[in-house]
Amino acid sequence: MGQLETGAAKPARVSLSCRPRPLRDYFRLRYQGILPLPRRLHFIESFIGLASPIVETFILAGLPPVALIFVVSVILGVKVDLFWGRVTLAGTLALSVPFACWCFWISPRRDILTISDCEMRWRVSLAHWGWFRCHGKVESHDLRGFLYRSDWPEPTVVEPGPTTHEKLARLWLEVNVSRHDLVLYPKNDAEAVVIRNVFARFDQTDLQRFIEHLAELAEPCRIPVALKDSR
Repeated sequence: MGQLETGAAKPARVSLSCRPRPLRDYFRLRYQGILPLPRRLHFIESFIGLASPIVETFILAGLPPVALIFVVSVILGVKVDLFWGRVTLAGTLALSVPFACWCFWISPRRDILTISDCEMRWRVSLAHWGWFRCHGKVESHDLRGFLYRSDWPEPTVVEPGPTTHEKLARLWLEVNVSRHDLVLYPKNDAEAVVIRNVFARFDQTDLQRFIEHLAELAEPCRIPVALKDSR
């Protein structure tokens, strides 16, 4: 008779899973500048959420043919027959266009942010330099603390104030810790882990619950950012 194996590891139970925002909202939030636009230009934000990913899709799709032409014609100095040059460019575009559409419109739909009893996992598309994915995991018992900004729930960039000093201070803060980023501090003085664009990618209500749950596992550090009255 077969024996029952009792030493098998049990799968981790997911305690919380954050829902991704619609892609248009994500594109709009991640392209918000460090300083707010003048009020008369606020209408541009809704346009950016749709126009910017379309433009970037064309740019990413066109980079491989341009790079191929530059390498073959400029660096190698090879003269290619016009017919075969067209065939090569058409074949390159046939591969690069679907890849660009997948990167901007399909792959981000698989983004996740979850916390289980033993680990935290994340996957945020178009986070590093606007094109590359940010993903990883950390064990709960290895997490010492985390850092985030108090203005992360704000729908628009917070007005830094009228003086040059206040604007430079806001710029410096954004360079060090973006309002859309979450910084994790592992134990044993390991290097900090920055989750890019996490507060722009996922639902605000779920993120609030996520922060509360994470605070039960590690020590929170909240950077206060003064909010200006927009009236």
